[in-house]
Amino acid sequence: MKKSVFLLALPLVILVAWCWNDKIDITDTNINVETCDKYFELMDCILENDADENYTEEMRDELRQEVKDMQAEWESLDQEELSEKCNDELAKFEEIEDRLEEIWCSIK
Repeated sequence: MKKSVFLLALPLVILVAWCWNDKIDITDTNINVETCDKYFELMDCILENDADENYTEEMRDELRQEVKDMQAEWESLDQEELSEKCNDELAKFEEIEDRLEEIWCSIK
């Protein structure tokens, strides 16, 4: 009996773990600048889709936290400064745009 319960519960646990995600939530901030939304969406896409084996899940989680910290820090900026920061951050990805397209992430 215990074995059958375990065998039934194991796939459920695996399914929940697989579906669980730690996305970067752009709606959880007071940042209301389109380019910033695009930057945060791009970062989330990269973290979710890049299969580079050199980056461990722990490293990805640390980067997610850095982006979330950046969101919190940027909330205190005025719209003009915020727009400039986000445009500067997005511009950093232009040189690897082809690589981003390979992993189904787009700057545009």
